[in-house]
Amino acid sequence: MSTQPAGRDRLTRFALCVVLILGGLAAYGNSFHGSFVWDDRQHIVTNDAIRRPWPPGALLADTNRPVWMLSLAGNYALGGLDVFGYHLVNLAIHLAAGLTLFGLVRRTLQLAPQRAVYEQTADRLAFAVALVWLVHPLGTQSVTYIVQRTESLMGLFYLLTLYCLLRGSQATRSWPWYTAAVAACWLGMGTKEVMITAPLVALLYDRIFLTDAWRNVLRRRWAMYLGFVLAAVWLIAATVHMSAQPKTMSAGFGLRGINWHEYLGTQGGVILHYLRLSFWPDRLCLDYWWPLARTPMAIFLPGAVVAALVVASLVAIRYRPRLGFLGLSFFLILAPTSSIMPINDPAMEHRMYLPLAAVVMLAVLGLHALAVRLTVDVRARTIAEASVLAIVATVLILR
Repeated sequence: MSTQPAGRDRLTRFALCVVLILGGLAAYGNSFHGSFVWDDRQHIVTNDAIRRPWPPGALLADTNRPVWMLSLAGNYALGGLDVFGYHLVNLAIHLAAGLTLFGLVRRTLQLAPQRAVYEQTADRLAFAVALVWLVHPLGTQSVTYIVQRTESLMGLFYLLTLYCLLRGSQATRSWPWYTAAVAACWLGMGTKEVMITAPLVALLYDRIFLTDAWRNVLRRRWAMYLGFVLAAVWLIAATVHMSAQPKTMSAGFGLRGINWHEYLGTQGGVILHYLRLSFWPDRLCLDYWWPLARTPMAIFLPGAVVAALVVASLVAIRYRPRLGFLGLSFFLILAPTSSIMPINDPAMEHRMYLPLAAVVMLAVLGLHALAVRLTVDVRARTIAEASVLAIVATVLILR
């Protein structure tokens, strides 16, 4: 059997990865000299803990985000307060997340039964998803606001958890991949609290894409899920410990000036705003000072739309599970910051860093399905899709 096709495919995928990296550099190449702003000063400029990373006890004693804190300490050890190094690490994290997303989407599209539909287009579609996500302006805050590497680094570990789960399900020796999935999950839990949803999203992904019955999910990978649960238990305990410390609260049910139902009533409009920016990122903002929804129209109309989207995702899990997974994972990843737990800032664009990937994938696959319906000429369709992707990516990079 000839190895030329396999070698050519690997070369093509390598070239696509290079283009993804170049696209990310084009979008964020002007960010390396951005100054420290707001929380950067508290966590970097005036943070004595990152100046003394060893022994790590003092650095990690009062944080439930030790991985994030260690990354800042590493930056300081290598370059002090030179912003270039911090921005370089932020961009490297984002590029790594984009490459992981490319691999995850590509291999997912090649799974049965969708392999029959996407076998010839999996690489191209995964590339389109990863490129649009990498250069989308809605990710700007997560990449260029230095301390918000909490979001991008957590997003990287989230994607790695799913990717290692997928690779383990396909490997002859699966335990190294499952061990890596557990490690990625623990690292994500030590980066940001949003990672608490990763075990549930991984479980859904496993059942919908990899396993034919719920009983087989735990029978085959019970040790991995036990590792996930232990990581979640640690995160809950660490977060409870942190909330008991005497400090100014920025989130939690004891937050002054806002209760849980006011926050929940506001999130319908916020989520619809996020979705609008996903398709038309015309007005980006670092600090919205988003007002609480006070009137029935401001609360119930957006809330009804979002509730309908959640119900549609749940129904799709039953009848179109792969489509439902995208919708439900979007809401699950947003849930810790965009549901009932009050946060000082009701709207922050960095919260869409990872949920944006589900929106982009749904849009790319939807447009591809439309193109298939419109023309049976594969070559013409490929050229048209590549042209549209080039235009969209260029406009997003310039934005």
